[in-house]
Amino acid sequence: MKITILNGQSAHEGSTREIAKQIVASVAGADAFVSEFSFPADYKGSFCRGCSACFFSGEKECGDAPSVQPIIESMVAADLIVLSSPTYAYGISGALKTFLDHLGYCWIEHRPYPGMFSKVGLCVSTSGLVPGSKRVVDQLIDNMHGWGISKVVGYAKAIFSTSWSRVQPKVKEQIEAEIPQIAEQVKALFGKGGVSEAVKNSFMETRAIQQGNVWNKLDRDYWEQAGWLAEGLPWED
Repeated sequence: MKITILNGQSAHEGSTREIAKQIVASVAGADAFVSEFSFPADYKGSFCRGCSACFFSGEKECGDAPSVQPIIESMVAADLIVLSSPTYAYGISGALKTFLDHLGYCWIEHRPYPGMFSKVGLCVSTSGLVPGSKRVVDQLIDNMHGWGISKVVGYAKAIFSTSWSRVQPKVKEQIEAEIPQIAEQVKALFGKGGVSEAVKNSFMETRAIQQGNVWNKLDRDYWEQAGWLAEGLPWED
C-alpha cells in the first residue's frame, strides 16, 4: 500500500501528526510505503498568486510547479491520502492551505486526475475545543471531494492541549481506544466500489458546463480527450 501524508505543521511533533501516524500504522502496518510531507518545511514554493496559469496554460506553468508537482505526483500514486492539520483560528493551518490553493486546477470543475475517484482519504485534526477540529476536518474533506475522492474518513478530536506531551492521560486513553476503530473504517473503504452522490453530481454538473465551454480550451480538451464529454466516467459505475 502506498500512502501520502500531508501535515499542516512542521515546527514540532504535534498531536494531529502523532494521531494521524498512529492511524496509518494501524491501517497499513509495516508493509506500507509512506511518503510524508510537512508544511512549510517540505514545501519551498510560495502562496498562490492567482495568476491562473495552471487553469489556462497548464499546471507546469505555475511559478511554484517545481515545489508543487512532486507532492501531487506522490498523491496521484498513493492508495491512501492523509491530510492532517491542527486547528488554527478555527481553520486549516496557513502552511497547508498555501499548498492546497495550488491544487485548484485538479478539482472536478477543471482537470481532475481520474485515479482520484477510486482513492481512499483520511482527514485528521485536533483542537482545544470540539467545534474547531470538526470545522477543519470538514474543510479538509471538502478538498478531497473537490479532487474526486468520496471515500473519506474524518477524525476530529478536542485534546485541550497544544502539544502531544501535555495531553492528559485520560484523553490519550480515549484516543488510543478510538484509533483502531478509525483504522477499521479506513480499511473497510478499500475495495469498496461506488462514488458518493455528491461527487457524482459535481462531475455531472461540470460535464454539462464543459460541453459548452468556450472560455478555457485546456479544460475542455482535457475532458474531451478523457471521453467525459460524452458518456465516459472516471470511475467504474
